[in-house]
Amino acid sequence: MTEAGLTCESTQKEGGEIILDVEVTANRPDWMSIIGVAREIAAIQGVKIKEPKIKALPDQTAKFPIDLEPDYRLFERWTGVVIKGVAIKPSPKWLQERISSIGHAPINNIIDITNYVMYELGIPMHAFDYDEIYGQIMTVQLSKGGEKFTSVDGLPYTLPKDAIIIKDAERLIDLAGIKGGFNSGIKEATKNIFLHVTIDNPVLVRRTSQSLGLRSDASAIYERGPDKGSTIRSLTRAVNLILDLAGGEIASKMVDLKEKNYEPKKLFLSFNKLEKILGIKIPDPDVIQILIRLGLSPKKNKLGILCVIPTYRGDIQIEEDLVEEVARLYGYNKFPMTIPTGKVSVQKIPYYFDDSIILNIKNLLNSCGYSEAKNLSLISKDLIEKFGMKPIKHFRITNPVSREYEYMRTSLVPGLVSAIKINSTDNLKLFEIDKVYLKTDKQSLAKSEFGNHAIVSYLS
Repeated sequence: MTEAGLTCESTQKEGGEIILDVEVTANRPDWMSIIGVAREIAAIQGVKIKEPKIKALPDQTAKFPIDLEPDYRLFERWTGVVIKGVAIKPSPKWLQERISSIGHAPINNIIDITNYVMYELGIPMHAFDYDEIYGQIMTVQLSKGGEKFTSVDGLPYTLPKDAIIIKDAERLIDLAGIKGGFNSGIKEATKNIFLHVTIDNPVLVRRTSQSLGLRSDASAIYERGPDKGSTIRSLTRAVNLILDLAGGEIASKMVDLKEKNYEPKKLFLSFNKLEKILGIKIPDPDVIQILIRLGLSPKKNKLGILCVIPTYRGDIQIEEDLVEEVARLYGYNKFPMTIPTGKVSVQKIPYYFDDSIILNIKNLLNSCGYSEAKNLSLISKDLIEKFGMKPIKHFRITNPVSREYEYMRTSLVPGLVSAIKINSTDNLKLFEIDKVYLKTDKQSLAKSEFGNHAIVSYLS
């Protein structure tokens, strides 16, 4: 697995099963599901997988209205259905064990099913208490900033601007892509539910998640982009499980709102391009077999191979992506080992930077017993204020990874003091030569000496 790109971080035995902890890269949201990992392992081993059998939904036997008002800039697709007369109770033992094995505590049959199907098929879903949707209307929109929101787990949040939210006729009931609302969540008394699957704007979900410091399993998937073509399949799978484990009946038509159809696309891989990029000739039958194992339905002609890209492989966009798929399944260790060749330029390039002075200073400080520190260029608002500086005079990152790394530094001193605090020991001597960010980039030198608690900063 690791050799082919699906890195296995660790394994652990739980009960009678081995649980794999795999590293999911940003371009492979399909690996955020059991079926996605199974497809990958099957392709590596050249075997077929046993996919879950999903029955067609029974006919609608009740009529509960639900009015969805979409915004396709926020939800590319919105699929849902109403189920009447469910019984909220603990999940059966097999489902509780599955939920526990993925690191969650079982809650009740409805919530456990939504989590189970999310991990099984890789698309988040959410169940609302239908009777708590005022006016039976749901509108997706952007927050204005400052709205108060209480999540399903009872935690309060103040929303940033441009978070994707869902409102009913009177109030905010869902922080889309991240957390459901407490007011519309599933409770013991819930009898009717609205179950939906959405394809959310990944950029907005990520920004909101970072701004709130709130990350969920759903947001991790939405940031990468789930399968836009499988919302109906996922919803059908979950509804079947709900009818089996919680009872009830279908009380609405399945709503499926989208601006366009999401179908598999075709992509051509030429033999010449494949050989030119890889630098080796892989036999055509081997290439065809690899593409078959990947589920790409290859059809060969004189010039190359026409592939059909499933909707769950959103990472395959161009011909070079197909080249990479062939290479990693063929095995990089099969490539002949060669020594890179090239020439070192003897002429200085126009933008050459002469760092000899800086190297001399570093050598001098090293010879005096100082160790070089390399701190991040980003610091927190709290650290800025502790050193008597003003955040307004610093450049602020619009989409910081966290509040600890929000502003561009204007001095090296805070970073060096923080480094001393972490590494405090007698006679610790640190120096740093790096950039600070004022109106223009400047090379800066700051020296910190712990022994006599003196800090000296030099700016040039």
